[in-house]
Amino acid sequence: MTADAPQVIQADPEFDLYTAPAFRERLLDLDSRGHRFLVVDLTPTRFLDPVGLRVLADALTRARGRGGNLVLVVPGEPVRKVIRVSGLWKALDVYDDIA
Repeated sequence: MTADAPQVIQADPEFDLYTAPAFRERLLDLDSRGHRFLVVDLTPTRFLDPVGLRVLADALTRARGRGGNLVLVVPGEPVRKVIRVSGLWKALDVYDDIA
């Protein structure tokens, strides 16, 4: 798989202060291997806190800084609402499903 092929990374059911650091490391690993196009699948995610939002915002900045992009798959309304209220919604491409 080439570095330009979109990489799908699935978040945990709770994307928060406790799980965000490990998720950030997974994103940084993909970044260090040259992957610029990321799809973050939040399908299993039921809770997203400000720490998780920061991880997503930082990953978006890194991807776009390298000529790539980060998109989200967010089917659940509670998580969508958190992203909308945060303002991050305006900066991201958000889809209902992975297809």
